[in-house]
Amino acid sequence: MVDQMDHIAETSDVSHYYPVNLAFHAELGAACGNTRLSQMYQNLVRELHIHRYRALSTKDTLFVSNAEHRAIIDAIAARDPQAAFLAGRAHILNGYDRSTAAQAMQQATGKPRTKPLDTTK
Repeated sequence: MVDQMDHIAETSDVSHYYPVNLAFHAELGAACGNTRLSQMYQNLVRELHIHRYRALSTKDTLFVSNAEHRAIIDAIAARDPQAAFLAGRAHILNGYDRSTAAQAMQQATGKPRTKPLDTTK
């Protein structure tokens, strides 16, 4: 899935990257075996959808985000829980920074960096 996101990132098409990104996060959550945690995450995804989508609205951001995914997967594959934790934490904090930057740009210009997906369909 991470390789697939690399290929999509080359096209700068966030509308194709975003659903695969959501699936990656959902599978990672499910793989931990904690159903309650996975449900909580899915609820959070619904709440933060527009912010996460806008935070991924540039080609460079797609590559950076996916490099962070790869670091998480590599740490898990190496069975290094500390590295996996640190990579996951960095991804969360960097995602927050990306979201904050996207929101600041929207406030400064009066319009979003990109049009969000319609999740009601």
